[in-house]
Amino acid sequence: MSKQQLADQTAQKNGFDYAVYLGERDGASVFIAGSNVPADTGLPLFILIDDQNNVMSDFTLDYMDMVKE
Repeated sequence: MSKQQLADQTAQKNGFDYAVYLGERDGASVFIAGSNVPADTGLPLFILIDDQNNVMSDFTLDYMDMVKE
């Protein structure tokens, strides 16, 4: 299964419709969950997937956490 498929699957399990690839951070691919309609939580869901396809998803991370060096 590709990282995109894993990210989409994780997004869907959390009430979203899809995941959008943002880039790489600390050796992990970063995705953000998106919806065709507004999500109930109002919070962004970031999904990190490492090279071994381990998935971490977190509502507490924000965009600045994802882009910091």
